Amino acid sequence: MMIQFWLKQFNKKKHDSDRITLNFDVAIHYDFYDVRMTTGKNEEHLYMFKSFSGGRVQALKYDGSAFSIMTELKPEDLNQQYFSVRHYYKANEFIYNNLKELTLKNTFHKITALSGNFRRSYAQYRFNKRTLLMKDRLEILSVVLDEYFIEDKPHGISSISVMNEIYTSKWLFHPESTNSHNRIRFYLNSLVASGDLKIDGTGNYLAQPKALETLEKYRHENDREQRDSKIKNWTLFWSILAVIFTVFSAWGTLVQAGILPKWTL
Repeated sequence: MMIQFWLKQFNKKKHDSDRITLNFDVAIHYDFYDVRMTTGKNEEHLYMFKSFSGGRVQALKYDGSAFSIMTELKPEDLNQQYFSVRHYYKANEFIYNNLKELTLKNTFHKITALSGNFRRSYAQYRFNKRTLLMKDRLEILSVVLDEYFIEDKPHGISSISVMNEIYTSKWLFHPESTNSHNRIRFYLNSLVASGDLKIDGTGNYLAQPKALETLEKYRHENDREQRDSKIKNWTLFWSILAVIFTVFSAWGTLVQAGILPKWTL
């Protein structure tokens, strides 16, 4: 009964195309199963489910390199333990190793998918209400440099990956996404022109030795500015304190001289 039930479900919810896209706007509408089955004592025969009609399963048999041999199977020849199922549902993918696992978990997974999509949609809505504040050139340079050292083999980073590092992938669906991406690319190209970056053969941006010098110089200048700002603030504080002390001292002198009346409570 379990096999018959799921064969009908697989037939009802099968993908009409060989292509599965990762585009969220398309994948959010997905609800289909990708099914593999094995038969034989040693599970030596592998099949891809195509359809179920007339009480028979139409499947493509694996010939060692591809699923190419159209075959008809009887449901009674199939074992629920020898099914491998992927359920593509609302931009989510769930994997099951047999029909019993599919029966027990599929409904729960669909609920979690809907709940997760709602949370993502709400988070995206809130993100879209924000303004994508533009970073300065040196902050962008720092992102590229961090990526350069993140693995043993130095490599470049694309402008899209830079955007992901700064804003997370939510920027892709932001109303200002195109404008912000163009600005980031302009800044990256300006860093190429200054010799801090270069563009590799794949169009990615690769940090150059000069980038370290540029960042260190910026940090030294920034530290000096912060130090000077603290000195100015303390100087202002002590100056105000000195003025207040002088005013009270002068007031006391004038009171003692009888020029100003004493305060009485």
